[in-house]
Amino acid sequence: MTACSGIILDMTGRRMSSIAGAALCAVLIGGVAQTYAWRWGVDPVTKVTNSQFAWLLLCFVVAWAWARGRVLSGIVAGGLTGVGLIASYYCVQWFADGWHSAASQFSGTYGLAWTVAATGGGALVGGLGALAGSAAETKPTQQAVGLMTAALIVGLGPLVWFMANGDVLRKDGIWVAIAFYGAVGVLLGTLALRKCGISAAMRGLGLGAMASSVVLAGLLVLQSTVLYTTF
Repeated sequence: MTACSGIILDMTGRRMSSIAGAALCAVLIGGVAQTYAWRWGVDPVTKVTNSQFAWLLLCFVVAWAWARGRVLSGIVAGGLTGVGLIASYYCVQWFADGWHSAASQFSGTYGLAWTVAATGGGALVGGLGALAGSAAETKPTQQAVGLMTAALIVGLGPLVWFMANGDVLRKDGIWVAIAFYGAVGVLLGTLALRKCGISAAMRGLGLGAMASSVVLAGLLVLQSTVLYTTF
């Protein structure tokens, strides 16, 4: 085996591992957690695993690991992860409660809308994941924008959601989810500071604040019009 073929095999192995890991997480988060976690009566865990922010975070991480600065690849990876999440939801629902239950949910008022939203939302944060995977040495601001925007969406999004929709959301365990995603946001922000430097991180924070505001506002509008309100 030549050195070149060894490198190719190593890269292929890592790619296949990434795909397998993404598929497993999509089944666990999109399917198993959504279908079974609430039946176990562990509300704090359910609020974390069944949140739309868990879906966004997974799409971001998959694109971050896969695209490495290639925005189009990140968009595709995030979109496909979103498709995997929504497909896992209906497949595990079928397994748990039968075909009729899954089919009736999909053919209901929101089935197609949530499928489009999962795919589009996954593609959007996938683009951020691609930016986060950029090389800090050559594109620090690009990487900082990806990390900081994701930090604000995931870190502050749940709190914003609760403040805007607390009157219609179940509150059991919700503060655990808010704290968990807040910690994830702090971690991403700290990573941006360490990897990109203060100047690039501050530029990323400014651009990320504008981008995250648009994203969260868009989600709020969508869930008050074509989608139902959920955490």
